[in-house]
Amino acid sequence: MALAAAVATGWLGIAACGDTSPDTAPTEAVEAPSLDTSAPIPPHRVVWARSIDDPRDTWLNRPGGRLMGFDSETGTEHVLLEGPERFIRPLFTPDGDWVVFSTSPEVGPGAPGVVVERVRWDGSGREVIAQGMAIDSRRDDAGETWIYIGREIGDPNNYTAQRIERLPWSDPERVERVWDRLPVTVDNAQVSGDGRWMSGGFPWPEAGRADLHNGEFEPVEQGCWTSMAPDDSGVMWVFDGRHRNVRLRLGDEIRPVRINDGPGVDGFEVYHPRWSNHPHYFACTGPYLEGETDIRITGGGTAVGIMIGRFNAELTTVERWWRITDEPVADFYPDLWIAGGGDESLDMELVLAAESAGARRITPTLGEQWPPSREGLQLLWEHARAGNEWTPAGQSEPLRQQFEGLGNAVLGSDYQLQLWGGAFTPAPAAGERIAASARASNQFSWSGIVTAAEAKADPPGRVMSLSNGEDERNFSLDQDGDRWVVRWRTMWSRDSARDTEVDIGPVEPGRPIHMVISYHQPELRVWIDGELESYRRGRNHDLGNWTPQEWIIGNEWGGGAPWHGRIEALLWYDRALTSEEAGAIHTAVAPRLQQLQSRRDSDQPLRVRARLQAANPVPELADIHPYRSHLEVFSWQVEEVLEGELENGGSDIEVLQWVILNGDTVPGSEIDIGEARLLQLAPLDRHPQLEGASQGAPAVERLHLPVYYRVEPPGDGWQGVPPVDARLARGPESPATVRNDPP
Repeated sequence: MALAAAVATGWLGIAACGDTSPDTAPTEAVEAPSLDTSAPIPPHRVVWARSIDDPRDTWLNRPGGRLMGFDSETGTEHVLLEGPERFIRPLFTPDGDWVVFSTSPEVGPGAPGVVVERVRWDGSGREVIAQGMAIDSRRDDAGETWIYIGREIGDPNNYTAQRIERLPWSDPERVERVWDRLPVTVDNAQVSGDGRWMSGGFPWPEAGRADLHNGEFEPVEQGCWTSMAPDDSGVMWVFDGRHRNVRLRLGDEIRPVRINDGPGVDGFEVYHPRWSNHPHYFACTGPYLEGETDIRITGGGTAVGIMIGRFNAELTTVERWWRITDEPVADFYPDLWIAGGGDESLDMELVLAAESAGARRITPTLGEQWPPSREGLQLLWEHARAGNEWTPAGQSEPLRQQFEGLGNAVLGSDYQLQLWGGAFTPAPAAGERIAASARASNQFSWSGIVTAAEAKADPPGRVMSLSNGEDERNFSLDQDGDRWVVRWRTMWSRDSARDTEVDIGPVEPGRPIHMVISYHQPELRVWIDGELESYRRGRNHDLGNWTPQEWIIGNEWGGGAPWHGRIEALLWYDRALTSEEAGAIHTAVAPRLQQLQSRRDSDQPLRVRARLQAANPVPELADIHPYRSHLEVFSWQVEEVLEGELENGGSDIEVLQWVILNGDTVPGSEIDIGEARLLQLAPLDRHPQLEGASQGAPAVERLHLPVYYRVEPPGDGWQGVPPVDARLARGPESPATVRNDPP
């Protein structure tokens, strides 16, 4: 269809869908009472980058692009800048008369840095205005236009900035810093209309919003391509790992909205979603058709074009679509400007009152009372959806603690660290800081919620360890058979934490317990669920032989001591805790313990014998780049229910299971059609932590089958285990070797 004709006729897509599985099952479209659905799109402009030498260059990594524009007043597209150059993230100024974009002449480590430029809508007046990467533009109440820029982007192929600044259009030399608390993946960071909120990765894949007024960070989900509503509502979205839905953050609710049902997309992936200057309109690209697997973003393709979608008034669905480009070229990174869009706002009373299938509540945190004391705090990690920010003792700058997975290590259903024989290591590394502080004070305390998956661990499994291997270990909490055991190193035990140990009680698999372990020579005290259970007065030896070591969760450094279970609410202090302080920590975590226990009691196990009916190909690691883990969809026919019961009473189900974990393909994930397996399953809606993960689409399209998650450890029921011991021996890959731009 010709471009002008498409706009003149207001080419419509099918009404969008929304349900408990928002990318598959359609429901009846909802009329939008405050919008005229028969009206064409208001006067608008679109700017984007066209790849003219490589249609696979989805991220515009090479200088082979052309800067393009479309104007509804003429119904035609035009070339702003001929190129070929690397045009990164073009965006409009609030008046729609200028385009701001970023360029870099080369890519890769050591290449020249990214610079910000501007050009008029007619392609004239091009000039460089700053170093860095432009992320947004906003006009303040005084009428001044500000350009928001990511600074200190060391590698032009890695869109993570160390700080965010803004500069006035009238005087680009005058710079104001607005954020430097956490690194920001700025590939699609965006600022709210009042300049208060900024969406982004902090860094990717941890998506959330920053409060630019008070410097606070609020995590939302794991995912990519965040976007912020252009009004003052503070609403933002996170793009899901299937590249088919945006998940809106509304108050304390996460609401999925399908965006891959535009004209000609046919359920395939879309990409580059970005809110326009009007809160009901956005732009994206698609469909992505090139490739053999279900993840095809890296294939780009000449079928990829620019689309505009319009949300309904309630923000529950996309009620109308327009296709802007449909020529056999590859178009990426669109930005949409709507005439008068800056004067529009969301009706938040209407939005919040709307019911939306698939919506869920945000996982609660322990709150400001946790931990009761931050004196001497050296590590803090609540769960993956909490802020996890604090200022370590002896430092002046705040830190956000995260973890990197190795082998069979994933997030659990309540965003805990789930260990299936793999491991987690803290990022940034914490072991050297923890060891040094304990050596200096001759004291330490640890607190956490631990849930063992097995009644007996033989050989012993390391719940956590501060070590450089079995023969050089400062500290460990172990599941030794059916007992919890603490081991720590002193001048008496010399090289490793072997001789100094305390048996702190029996293991009850499946029951979450809260532990506090505190040492002040020569005494070690342990509280279990708020009660003092173990007390040891030993020889009066200090911790002077503690050496810089690696902090690891779920295994020994170097491997050989895998543990199965879950852990969260982690604290480490460089001092001993009093009984009152230990009690206060337990009081703070008690509601979380109750929540976990309630979930345990209500979750009914589901075990079935099933035969594989259909499956997508298992992708290579390069196919899911920059993700490092991937869930694929398998279609099964259940032959026998061994425990529990199936939803809807049917026998055909879809099952998500890990086929790539933390950079390694899971052995045994290629399953032959017709093969029978025993499966341990849980309803997918009980596992919201998977929404930001790379995922395949249903193996059997449009059947709308119940979807489950395979919850058994890869390797136990899946014929093979990723080589976690080898990964631990060489340690986690350096973040510098992994591309960090959003997927």
